[in-house]
Amino acid sequence: MVLAQGQKDQTDLALQTAVIQLAGLGVTAESACEAEAIRQLPMPVAVLELREYQGRSKDLNELLTRVTGIKNREEGGMGSKATLSIHCLEGKRIAVVINLDTMTKTKRIDLVIYTLGDGDNNPEPANSILRDGKRYAALLQEISAFNPHPGAHVVIIDTAADTVIKAISDPRTLSIDGGGTTDSPCVDEKGDLYLYGYGLWGFSTVLDGFLSIRKGEDEFDPTYFFSIKEKTISHVPGNNTSYQDIRTYWGKGVIYGFLNIPANTSNPPDYVNDRNYQPFRSDLHNHVFEKVDLPPTTGWSTCLTRFGDLVVWGMNTAEGTGYFTLDPKTGKTRPTPVFNTTGAPYRLFTFLEKAR
Repeated sequence: MVLAQGQKDQTDLALQTAVIQLAGLGVTAESACEAEAIRQLPMPVAVLELREYQGRSKDLNELLTRVTGIKNREEGGMGSKATLSIHCLEGKRIAVVINLDTMTKTKRIDLVIYTLGDGDNNPEPANSILRDGKRYAALLQEISAFNPHPGAHVVIIDTAADTVIKAISDPRTLSIDGGGTTDSPCVDEKGDLYLYGYGLWGFSTVLDGFLSIRKGEDEFDPTYFFSIKEKTISHVPGNNTSYQDIRTYWGKGVIYGFLNIPANTSNPPDYVNDRNYQPFRSDLHNHVFEKVDLPPTTGWSTCLTRFGDLVVWGMNTAEGTGYFTLDPKTGKTRPTPVFNTTGAPYRLFTFLEKAR
C-alpha cells in the first residue's frame, strides 16, 4: 500500500498465535581473566591467584600447600627445612631399585597399596635402613602437612626378590623417621633396629619415642619404648624437652643429636632467631639422655657427623657460628667454634680422608 503525503487510511490486521520450539540453546561466556583462561586448558592444572594475599606475610611454601595435592614437610621444627611433595604425580608412590655400578634403574616397587585413608595414593616413604637382606622403610602416612594418620608405620622389603614382605604398625608414637640427614633408623652392634617417632614435633599429646625391631624379628618389640617428652633433663631452661632431631649413631647404643627445648622458644615462635635446639647424648639401651656442654643453636642450623674420634656439630649459636667438636672419650668440648664460617652450617654429611 502506498499513501500520498497527508493521506490517511485504516487497515484491520488479524494476528494468529503460533508456538515455535527451539532445538537447543547454548550460552558461552569467556572471561578475560588470565587465571580462568589457564584453568580452561586441556590439561591438569592448578592456579593460585595472589591478589587475595597482597599485603599479607606469606612465604612460598605456605602458599603452595593451599593447592590440592601439594604437601609441605618441615624438619627441625616448623619454619625451618622444608620439602614440598606432589602426592598426585603419576598416581603412584614407588621404591626404586638402582644398580650403583651402572647407575640404571632395575626395579620399581609399588607402595600405593600401603597408603592409609580413602582417596590418598601416597604413604610418604621417609628414611630407611638395610638389615640382614631386608630394607625397613618408614612411612609418614600423612593426611595433610603435620596431620598424620595415627601410629608408626613401616614396610619391610626383601632386597633379593625386590618385593614387599609386609607392613607393620605401632600405635605408641607418630611421624616416624621423617627424613633429613640423620642416622635414624639405626642398627646397633647386637643387630637390633631402632626407629624414632617425632610425636608430631611436639604439636601433639602423643609421645615421641624410639621403637625397636629386634634382630631376627619383623615386628615392633611391645616391651621397648624410649620417650623423652615430659621427662626431666638437667641444665637446660625449663628442665624438659619435647622431641629429638638430627641424630648420628655413635655405637654401643649411644646417639648424639639435638633436643628441642620449649623454654627457649618465643611466643609466637621465631623460627629464624630462636636458639632452641640443644646438643645432647642419648643411650638407647639404658633409656637415659643428657645435655652436651655446647651452646644451643637455631632449628635451621643443626647438623653433625663423625670425624675420627670426634663428634662435629655445625651450629649457629650466640657464642659463634661454625663447627664445634666433642670428644666422647673425655667429654671435652669448646664453648666457641673450632672453625668459624661466614654462613650458618646447614648440611654436614661426612668427612673424606685426604688422598695420600
